[in-house]
Amino acid sequence: MASTIIDGYNVLHASRWLSSSWKGVDRRRFCMLLAQLAKHRGQKITVVFDAFPSDPDFSGPAPAPLEVIYSGHSRTADDVIIQMVNASSGPRDLTVVSSDRQIRSAAKRRGCKLVRAGEFIKSVASQLAQAKHLADNPAEPTEKHKGLTSAQTRQWLIEFGLDPDQDDDPYEKMCR
Repeated sequence: MASTIIDGYNVLHASRWLSSSWKGVDRRRFCMLLAQLAKHRGQKITVVFDAFPSDPDFSGPAPAPLEVIYSGHSRTADDVIIQMVNASSGPRDLTVVSSDRQIRSAAKRRGCKLVRAGEFIKSVASQLAQAKHLADNPAEPTEKHKGLTSAQTRQWLIEFGLDPDQDDDPYEKMCR
C-alpha cells in the first residue's frame, strides 16, 4: 500500500509563503487537512514534527488515517524521516514530502517518490477543493441522463392517474 511521509514544519512553513489560503493554518488545522487528504486518497499519511507536542489537546491520537510523530528532544524530524525511509521495506511505494536537501537525498537513494513542499501544497489545495466540490455537489442520478426504464415510466403514469397501456402520448393530451 502506498504511503506518504511529510516533513511537518517544512511543509507547514512553505504553505504560509505559497498560498494565502494557508496563512494562519496552525499545526492542528494542518493535521486536520492532512487527515482529509489521506481519507480522500485512501492512503496512509505520516507527518513528522520536531520536538514534543506543545498543545495538550493535540497530544492524543491523530484523526485516522493520519499518523502524527514527534521527534522528541534528542532527534530532529529529519532524523526520524531518514530513519523511516531507510527502514522501509517498500521504498518505491513511499512518497516523501520535503524540500530539505538531506531528506530528499536519503529518499532518492532508496528510490522513494519525492515531492517538494511547494508542489505538495499546490496539489493538496487542488485535491481538497475538488473533494469539497464533489461532497457539496453529489453526482446526478443516472436516470437524469439515461431516462427512466419502462417499468419506472409505467409506475409514474399510474401514480399520476394516467393509463400506461394507452397508445396516445399523455403529455400531448395535457398540452392541448
